[in-house]
Amino acid sequence: MAEIENIPAAVQDYWNSHPNTIWLYDANFPLAIVAAVLYAIPMVYIFYQTCFKYKSYYFIVVFFGALLEFAGYVIRAISIKNYTSIVSPSFFFPSFLTSLRSQNERRKIWCKRKDRSTIY
Repeated sequence: MAEIENIPAAVQDYWNSHPNTIWLYDANFPLAIVAAVLYAIPMVYIFYQTCFKYKSYYFIVVFFGALLEFAGYVIRAISIKNYTSIVSPSFFFPSFLTSLRSQNERRKIWCKRKDRSTIY
């Protein structure tokens, strides 16, 4: 790996001895699995309460947030063992959102009010 300025020598030594990692530390795979399972238990319980017990469907947003958090833990666990299968999709979604934002910015130029002022 090329030498980069302002990176401590211990980190560079770790990168040189572990060339196929994206982590700056020794990530623990079993602990990542345990964290994903421990997060899945309340996520399923929140889903049950939201959709079946109380039928408070406006609270489904909390379930989707917990689902994204659970997916993050699962992807982290997968990336510990095989980082090449995760790196590409993990950069795809933020770049997709950025492109949507830039298209939205271009669209705003054409949105005019009746008094001819641009909506920003």
